Amino acid sequence: MTITLTLGLQAWCREVIETDEYAARVEAKREIEKNYREELIHLDLRHRSLTTLPTPLGSLTHLLQLYVEGNRLEALPTELGNLYKLQFLNASENALESVPTELGQLMSLKKLNVAHNRLTTLPTELGNIPDLKIVR
Repeated sequence: MTITLTLGLQAWCREVIETDEYAARVEAKREIEKNYREELIHLDLRHRSLTTLPTPLGSLTHLLQLYVEGNRLEALPTELGNLYKLQFLNASENALESVPTELGQLMSLKKLNVAHNRLTTLPTELGNIPDLKIVR
């Protein structure tokens, strides 16, 4: 495990140390660390009441599937654009107001589910992904 990943996740947890979200972030941190160590291809952070995702999530470049639906996310980190193997991203049922343009770099992405959010538009860069199906 890299020092950058560990420190980034610890800082992400400390941001909310005295709130109800702290326990959810600690649990998510453990899942992310396990995923990194074991190079798992699936990460499930569904229904944890998270308001943000940690930027070090972008270092899990082996990920094929990422599930973050049913949280309270208002944004996705731009670092998700580093997940070049990602094929499926479910970010439905959040409070997303935008999707980072960096997701347009994910040429392996097959399905993006952003239904039940506050989105009014999607980045035109998503049109560069050849086999992408978007669920709005």
